[in-house]
Amino acid sequence: VYQSARKTLQALGALKSRQGARLLARLGAVLAAEGNWPEAVQQLTAARAALEASSGDRGLVSGGAQAARLLADLAYAHAGTAGLAGPGLGPLGLLDLPGAGPAATSRVAAALAAARPPPPKERLDAEEANDERSLSISGPRGARSKEQHVEKAVEAYQKAREVLEAVGAMEASPEGAALLTAMGDLAAARGLWSAALEDYEAARQVLAHAWSNDSAEEANRLRGATAAQGARLMARVGAAKAALGDGPGALEAREAAHESLEDAGLQLSAEAGRLLMDLGLGELEEARLEDLQMRETQWAEIQAEAKRQASQDAHQVAADAPTEAEVTASTELALSPESTAEDSEDKEDAPESFPERALRHLQEARRIFEAEKLLRSRLGARLCAAIGDAQLRLGNEPKALYALEASRKVLSRLSMPHGLLFETKEGTLFAKQFDYCCCY
Repeated sequence: VYQSARKTLQALGALKSRQGARLLARLGAVLAAEGNWPEAVQQLTAARAALEASSGDRGLVSGGAQAARLLADLAYAHAGTAGLAGPGLGPLGLLDLPGAGPAATSRVAAALAAARPPPPKERLDAEEANDERSLSISGPRGARSKEQHVEKAVEAYQKAREVLEAVGAMEASPEGAALLTAMGDLAAARGLWSAALEDYEAARQVLAHAWSNDSAEEANRLRGATAAQGARLMARVGAAKAALGDGPGALEAREAAHESLEDAGLQLSAEAGRLLMDLGLGELEEARLEDLQMRETQWAEIQAEAKRQASQDAHQVAADAPTEAEVTASTELALSPESTAEDSEDKEDAPESFPERALRHLQEARRIFEAEKLLRSRLGARLCAAIGDAQLRLGNEPKALYALEASRKVLSRLSMPHGLLFETKEGTLFAKQFDYCCCY
């Protein structure tokens, strides 16, 4: 339909008008949503030129939010051409904005409009397509082309920011927050996590100002939508902090994101399942670091004790040794009912450990994945492997083997045509955990 309308406007000589710019922008958004990045860039670039030609002396600023949306779409299309945008490449889905119209339903409009995340199955299937597209951009010429598209994406995002600042829609508006989030997504896709976190934090501040400016009635009406928007932003903050090595900060951000999803009524969605999985993986990483620190402490204590024993005289050691009666009395006290009851009470009062928290979150994610038919995907295989890891850390070897075997079966089924089971990240993860399990 858009292509037919484009031909009509071109025949009338009105393609370089504001109406033509809007049409080209929508056509480019549809092409980008289909993954046709080069054609999307071409149409969106033509839309930008048409808008500039029809805006007079003020340029793109006169287009206001429409111009900013167009520039953000163009930046997103350039990023997609470089293999840095699209389903499966962002920290967590896309950003929703309340009150957007039908023109904002494509994934390209994630920067400034309500772009709904694609269905989970489509998003997972698109990950492999993105991997293949990234592989196609290789060699010196491909690297130069990729860098050029990245530079153009950065320039378009900066220009969109200037437009929003000029019309006063940057400091306290959902549009400003969405643009900053999109800029953070590009930085994250490039591996620039410090810059991404800075953009995400700025977006969070803008959102907070935007929500505080809403009336009570408006806030209640948009409560679910704004909660979902905040949840996705906090999930991005968590991903950035995790990439920068701030494990506790990442856990805190992801817990806040999950609470926001619950407020939005999305606690049983595939998005919530993915967030719970990330939360569990982060807690497993904290458990690993905790174990490492404990082992280092124990090793230091063993070395210190060995030095102390070596420095003592043999006669002093013999004199300090407990008698057989003292040893017997100590053993009886440790095995007494009163002592056992106290230990049991201490165990009940003890806070939940990282492996226990991880297992709880991962099992919740598994129930959601099962309901959403996602267990037989690479993501589902990774989740099962993580559950196996958590069970191992808690000493539940049979349950761990069951989870790891489920992960192996899924990966074998997915990799069967190519025989790439142990060449994938998930396969390598499973192999390491299976070796770990065999040590028991």
